[in-house]
Amino acid sequence: VDGVETTVISPQIMVMVVMEPHQPRAIDHIAETVRSHRGRFRIYNFCLDVQYDLEMATGAGTNSVVHFPFSGHAPCPFQMMIDFCRSMEHWLAQPHHLALIHSKAGKGRCSMMVAAYLLHSAAAASVNQALEMFWAMKDPSETIQSLAPSQRRYVGYYSRFISMVDRPIVLGRAVNLTSVVLDGIDPVCIADDQEVWLMIALQQDDGKIRQKWIRMLSRSESSCVWRIRKSCPLVGDVKIEVLSRERKGKMARVLMYLCLNAAFLPEQQTFAKSDLDKVYKDDQDLRFPRQMALTIMCQPITGSTRSES
Repeated sequence: VDGVETTVISPQIMVMVVMEPHQPRAIDHIAETVRSHRGRFRIYNFCLDVQYDLEMATGAGTNSVVHFPFSGHAPCPFQMMIDFCRSMEHWLAQPHHLALIHSKAGKGRCSMMVAAYLLHSAAAASVNQALEMFWAMKDPSETIQSLAPSQRRYVGYYSRFISMVDRPIVLGRAVNLTSVVLDGIDPVCIADDQEVWLMIALQQDDGKIRQKWIRMLSRSESSCVWRIRKSCPLVGDVKIEVLSRERKGKMARVLMYLCLNAAFLPEQQTFAKSDLDKVYKDDQDLRFPRQMALTIMCQPITGSTRSES
C-alpha cells in the first residue's frame, strides 16, 4: 500500500507506519485489504487521532480493528497493556492469524507493547531480550533511544506482573507519598531564583485526571526537597512532573517527568537521570548533571486497594 511502511517482527506480527501525507487514503486501503482476507488480519491501533472505517475493515463477522489509544511519549495505563496482551494471545492462537500493529512512528508505543507481548507469550525471557527482538527488525537508523524511560519501565512492570505467580501483584495497591528529593542539581539546570514544584497526576476510576501541586519545602545548592505533610495517596498509574518557574511568574516549565504504577513502588526508589523522561535525552550532560537523581519515598496504605480486572 502506498504511503505505508511495514516491519515484520515475527511471522504473525507486523508493525505499520502510515506516512502523514498519505494517511486518509492509506487507512482506507489497509481496511480494504483486511476485509479482503476475510478475518485473517486484525489491526491494533494505538493512535489517538486515527480512526478506521470499522464497516470497511470488518470481514466475516470478525472484529478486525481493536483500538488501544494512548499518547506516543508515555506508557499506556497498565491495565491497557494487560488487555492488549490477552487480546493478542487470543487472536494469535490461530496460526493463520496476523496482527498489524499501528502507531504514528512505529517506535515507542509499538516497541513497548510488542515487547510486553513477547514476554507474555514466552517468546522472550527478559525485558532486554524482548526489546532487542523488536529493534533488531527495525531500520538501523532507528534506535532504542526512541523508547522513553517510562515506557521501558512499564515493560519491566509487565515482566514482574506475569512472573509473580506465587505472590501476585495487587494492581489496586495504594501507597502514601511522603517525600520526594531531587539530588545532584546545579544553578545551570535550575537557577537559584526559580521556584520548583511537583505536579502529581492520578487517573481516577471515571477516567478523569486529578492533579495535585506541591511546592518545594527546602533547597540547597545541589538538592530540592518536598515533604508531603498531608495525605497524598497514590494508586494505579501516576505521572510525576518536576516544574520550575520564576518567582512571581505564572508560566511553569516542565523540567522532567516520570510515569509509574503504584502497585510496583517500594517504600523508597531512586531514579537516575537516564530513568527520567525528557532529561534522558541530554546524554552529553549539557543541561543536566549526569549524577542528578530523583528519589521517591512512600508508605503502604494497609488494606486499601482499588479493584482491577
